Amino acid sequence: TQASWLRQNVDFSFTNPYFMGLPLSAGFDVFATNVDNQQESNYNSQLYGFALRTGFALDADSGISLKYGLTWRDVNGIDKSSAAPAVIESQGQSLKSAVSGTYTWDNLDNPTRPTNGFRGQLEGEVAGLGGDVRFARIEAHGWYFFPLYEDSVVLKLEGNAGQEIPFGNDVPLQDRFFKGADTFRGFATAGVGPRQRGNSGDTDAIGGKTYAIGTVEMTLEISRNGQAGP
Repeated sequence: TQASWLRQNVDFSFTNPYFMGLPLSAGFDVFATNVDNQQESNYNSQLYGFALRTGFALDADSGISLKYGLTWRDVNGIDKSSAAPAVIESQGQSLKSAVSGTYTWDNLDNPTRPTNGFRGQLEGEVAGLGGDVRFARIEAHGWYFFPLYEDSVVLKLEGNAGQEIPFGNDVPLQDRFFKGADTFRGFATAGVGPRQRGNSGDTDAIGGKTYAIGTVEMTLEISRNGQAGP
């Protein structure tokens, strides 16, 4: 369970790492989410749904996970006198039925505090097997860690990119890419991407269907006794 002023989320998950005694994980998620997007895009949204997922290793460094999800969404709380046209058009309820898969390759030396190695992911999603939403999405992510001075100074290179392709109607507003804050430091939440002006003269973030972000970070660990360490 997570809660804040702008987002409330209840999520119950269960995973069996050795389903039927096989080297195959299987599990499910049930969730309910309420999000206040008024500051960025002039709307509120509620989501209720579940997902079934499974995954298996291909070798010591790579694996595949698969998921099917069904989500009921409601976009509301829109002030039509000030909101952007794209936000107003998104108002209403919809049902999203989607299948997705993720391929991961990972040889990091430490899964939580890596200092050397590479982790890459390729994600694909297709929505439209029933429901009201029809589009395809593909995203690629990569993280490379390299120690500059033993394990005390570590360089991190990160790259992320994504593309969405609508089938028929445009990709719904809530399914587009909104980048900023945690996904791109130095920018506000949803601060990167297309914006559209409303009747009040203010602009709303309406999300993008394509993005590419690259970042470079350096981590320096200093212990209390002045020696490098955790």
